[in-house]
Amino acid sequence: MLEKLTELKENPISFTFTNGEHSGERYLGTFGICNSPLCKCNEMSLTVALQDSEHQYKFTIDITTRKVLERDKIGSHNINFAKSFVNGLNNEDWSYLYNIFYSYKVAMLKHTPLNKLNPDFPMEADIEKNATMVAFHDIIPYPEPLFVTLNDSPFIMFDQYCIRDKCSCTSVSVDFVPNVESESEQKEKATTITIDYKKKKFQIEKLRLSQNDAFQLAKSALEEKILAKLEERHSILKKLYENYKKKKHKQRVKNTLTEQTVQTAPIVPVNKNVGRNDPCPCGSGLKFKKCCLK
Repeated sequence: MLEKLTELKENPISFTFTNGEHSGERYLGTFGICNSPLCKCNEMSLTVALQDSEHQYKFTIDITTRKVLERDKIGSHNINFAKSFVNGLNNEDWSYLYNIFYSYKVAMLKHTPLNKLNPDFPMEADIEKNATMVAFHDIIPYPEPLFVTLNDSPFIMFDQYCIRDKCSCTSVSVDFVPNVESESEQKEKATTITIDYKKKKFQIEKLRLSQNDAFQLAKSALEEKILAKLEERHSILKKLYENYKKKKHKQRVKNTLTEQTVQTAPIVPVNKNVGRNDPCPCGSGLKFKKCCLK
């Protein structure tokens, strides 16, 4: 149903209904995606209008669940149209929308300074105590895809890093996963290989393929372009983790100072003869009723 565009135009979304009450109608419109590279909402908002018409439909869809989001008060006419739109999309159309969404998120990450990103690291204690590795896609939900091919089949790379303080290791634990959609299948079929992007060496940790196939995957991952990308991602995670700890420390200090101020604040004896509109005896300069009388 969707028309594939090879370049960005004024109306980047265009489609023609092939059945239903809108059959044969062609619509043009625009889409909106959250600008945060860290947001995991998976939402795409669309504003479309019948060609040569000014009447618009506005709605939001989830590109992973493939459903219309009805939480907003957007009116039944928008909801009904949105459902017709969703029902008219095939798998190829959804893949097209997902690729638009993912590419936009990747571009936003490239153009957003690291000091503007504020991810959370709930596993901080394990990082420092147990050297728990952190998956890049757990912090950056839409990273630039990394993959290698084996026998003309793509294998997606899921990379994990040690970012513990004062650790200078250059190793990455990589899960090589065949192109399957189910997360359970990904875990079952993942071959894990540790790669040192500086020494250009590898060690096979978990086999889900033949020894020779795993060896070929590892050799493919030792290409200079992939090693440079692994090193870059390691650096990004370490910088984000460092910024996270600094901000957490500042907040901790601020909270401590606030508590100390409250605990050491002088207790001003209240003179019963002070009138409500008299200056407060604490010396704040405010009227008594606006200050310590409260």
